[in-house]
Amino acid sequence: MKIKSCFILILVVLFVLPACSAGQADAPSGMKRLSNDFVDYNMFIPEAWTIITDENTGYLSAYFNERDRSNITVTAFEVTKTYASLDEFWADYEAEFQSTFSDMEYLRNERILLDQHEAKAVEYTATVTGMPYKYMQIVCVRGTTAYLITYTAAEDNYDDHIETVWAVINEFSFK
Repeated sequence: MKIKSCFILILVVLFVLPACSAGQADAPSGMKRLSNDFVDYNMFIPEAWTIITDENTGYLSAYFNERDRSNITVTAFEVTKTYASLDEFWADYEAEFQSTFSDMEYLRNERILLDQHEAKAVEYTATVTGMPYKYMQIVCVRGTTAYLITYTAAEDNYDDHIETVWAVINEFSFK
């Protein structure tokens, strides 16, 4: 009986426990995981950044510190139709996107890869409540889900964190 119990325990350790953490990658050095069981991706942010999201949703965000609220936000949502390409999705999304900011100005719009998936990096400026901000948004459509990773900073702080933001984007992976 003891041997059977030990055998069952070994099977649990070998097969069940690893399955519970499947898809959860280890954080790179100096970073912590900004993901949860409700999302289908892994994202890592610097250890010093503060997570400000409800860990029970698919909306994840973190900011630099109390004085400098530069932040990264990830939003994932189901798309309402099947898109033949990222450009087709962008054409639909861009009109809504531009209506949010009356003074939006594009700085860069280029193709990149997000964990080996076609994506778009869009950099722009806009004023919100009288304050000028600079943004970078990574847009990716994977299957029936659109992913938006948005870096937002006061214009004066944007360049202070852009290398860190690219490190975060380069470590991003789908589960």
